[in-house]
Amino acid sequence: MKALAGLDKENIAMIGLGYVGLPLAVEFGKSRPVSLTDMPAGRQYAAIVMAVGHRQFVSMGENGIKALGLPNAVLFDVKTVLPLGASDGRL
Repeated sequence: MKALAGLDKENIAMIGLGYVGLPLAVEFGKSRPVSLTDMPAGRQYAAIVMAVGHRQFVSMGENGIKALGLPNAVLFDVKTVLPLGASDGRL
């Protein structure tokens, strides 16, 4: 995830700590702060990694999820639940 390269000291919100989210959080946490959360507090994160497909997040859509981050926050849709092109990256 090249877009995370410039976020060395920036806080990342990891939504979902299942079999996908937890290993990602551990890896990201080696080099930058990671907040493990079910629902991030708004406007605190440079990146939001969405590792769940829960309806509450799908219904928020791209703009609603990005509103949880800082202006210009990066959104990664790990579970590919948002429409193609709605996130800044996906696996």
